[in-house]
Amino acid sequence: MAFTVHGMDQELEVKLTKRAKREGISRNRLVKQLLARSLGHSVANREDDDYRVFLGCWTQAEKATFDGFQLENQRIDTTDWQ
Repeated sequence: MAFTVHGMDQELEVKLTKRAKREGISRNRLVKQLLARSLGHSVANREDDDYRVFLGCWTQAEKATFDGFQLENQRIDTTDWQ
């Protein structure tokens, strides 16, 4: 689920940005943590929903194989858009 916060005060945005940077997390993650805490919801750092565990785990050969498979996904079939 995603939503947008409209009309955020610039001072609040600056504070969120500074705090996220200080904690080494994204503003999105910080806002989710702050919302969860304010509602009494657990804010345990769940690794199972964090994509970062997958960064840098492929070898160059594995990446090349994956990229090769993805070539078909980059082709646009114009008949799909008629």
